[in-house]
Amino acid sequence: MTDAHPGDEAPLREDSAVRFLRAIHRHGLREARGWRDDSFRGLTQTNVATRIHVSRPTASRLAGRARRLLAPSVSGLALDPAVAGVAVGIDFGQRHHRIALADVHGQLFQPARPADYETGAPTGMAYTSLEWATERVEALIAEAGVQPEEIVAVGVSVPGPVNQRTKKLRQIPPGMDRSWEVVEIDQHLQARLRVPSVTIESDSNASALAEHIWGTLRETSDAIYVKVSQRCACSLLIDHRLYRGADGCAGRLGMTWIPDGRPGRWTPVEDVFSFQALGKSGWEQMTGEELVSLAQSDGALDQALRRGARGLGVALAPLIDALNPESVVIGGALGAPSLTWVASDLLDGIATFGDSPQRMAISGRIRSASFTRGSAVRGVIASALLERAAVRIAAEIPPA
Repeated sequence: MTDAHPGDEAPLREDSAVRFLRAIHRHGLREARGWRDDSFRGLTQTNVATRIHVSRPTASRLAGRARRLLAPSVSGLALDPAVAGVAVGIDFGQRHHRIALADVHGQLFQPARPADYETGAPTGMAYTSLEWATERVEALIAEAGVQPEEIVAVGVSVPGPVNQRTKKLRQIPPGMDRSWEVVEIDQHLQARLRVPSVTIESDSNASALAEHIWGTLRETSDAIYVKVSQRCACSLLIDHRLYRGADGCAGRLGMTWIPDGRPGRWTPVEDVFSFQALGKSGWEQMTGEELVSLAQSDGALDQALRRGARGLGVALAPLIDALNPESVVIGGALGAPSLTWVASDLLDGIATFGDSPQRMAISGRIRSASFTRGSAVRGVIASALLERAAVRIAAEIPPA
């Protein structure tokens, strides 16, 4: 069984203490099963030495230096979630904003009133959303009994591709205020939450990462993850790593133009398969589950969903040919609930321009995502933890 994650091979020039903590941290991400769980089996020193390419005596010395951060009750080496810090996740979606708190292994704290940490259909300025988020984060960590200085990672999910150099959205989706084009999300949150850095990720990539660590893609190295929700987007998993592209725009499947059924007419996938597309016919405010239920008696909706699935299949075909993935996973608030209903139409779309070995192989490996709600906020917590947690925690290890 693989234990890889996107970015799993840390640079060898990195401090050995950081590499040591990365190895046992990633294991905990896979194995922990609840908020501050320390009941799983940790890694042996031999396991760690092999993974970070050091001798067993070196691994033993690192374990001794990091003793304060290790769980005393775990058989083997594992971070103690009670002392290793917490992570904050913020999902700025088009239909909602959501806040979550997780331990160092990405396991969520369950507040008494989850609705207190969500808000629906925000349309205001970015600064208003950021103020709401920071106020809610402060309330959530207080409810969890966590001190602000315990935050080791902050992740933010946004509805669109992100330029990782500038940490800004590449394109503002319809319905969001134009202030999101200029706001410095990371700087605002760094100042308010008093943290050194903030990880920003597209909602599709964050959801794909959640599936890779905890869901349908857990054992998969190469896959296409499609998120059909307010928009239609996809993420590419290549050798256990998210592939973002040079400017963060890889996988913009929703903007792929496909034939719309009329001679010489083409349309973007997003305009035929998304809540945004269905909203043109008055169905936008329904959930995916409600839409599938209604489609069983509403012929117009049934045809709209099937047409959308076929269009998605047409757009996926060249990606499947180019990447030859192990699987295609359909997620999102519309995609996952509707997959069973429209699976044959999706396959018809993939085969529109003929078969290929890659497309024929994938026909039995198209699966529904494990998460339909909260995948982005959980995934961006994982992204932030993978990027920052080990570095922050290693700073607390006494020098040799």
